[in-house]
Amino acid sequence: MRALAIAATLIAAAIGQARADGPAVLSRCANSHRGGRRIVSNLRLVEFHVPRFARVRKVADVDYVEYFVRYGPERDRVWLKFMFGGLVGGESPHALSDSAIQWTAHPWSCQGHVEGMDWSGTASDGRRWRHTRIPFGFATYAGVSPEAAADFDRILNSMCCGDCPDCKS
Repeated sequence: MRALAIAATLIAAAIGQARADGPAVLSRCANSHRGGRRIVSNLRLVEFHVPRFARVRKVADVDYVEYFVRYGPERDRVWLKFMFGGLVGGESPHALSDSAIQWTAHPWSCQGHVEGMDWSGTASDGRRWRHTRIPFGFATYAGVSPEAAADFDRILNSMCCGDCPDCKS
């Protein structure tokens, strides 16, 4: 896991993107009182809280599960995608090498045990990208309006440390 964080830092440095110093330590979900539905990652490493009114679609197979949270009316909809599974990739955003997008990367941890990276990107026309990497999965949206990004960011910013055995302090 540490090697992946170092690789992400090197990639960011190579393409001239900013990175925050030191990982943000997330709070434990047991200590947070949030309403809505929960999206829980593999091994219960992290949880996200989604408002009850949000449209959520779940797709599952034997080796992965995906959740899609919709923003906007049917014809103009955009999606926040969560994907979890033992062989799920998603180490960095697909558009990371796009020089038209200004990226920043922020590492995070759960009491020093679980590490991931939270990438945010903005294009000159205002469209937004975000990609949160967690062990065995990721959450992402790409090329959405600032309004959609604000709604999706509220969900992504609700991430807290789950009750997995390795996550306890």
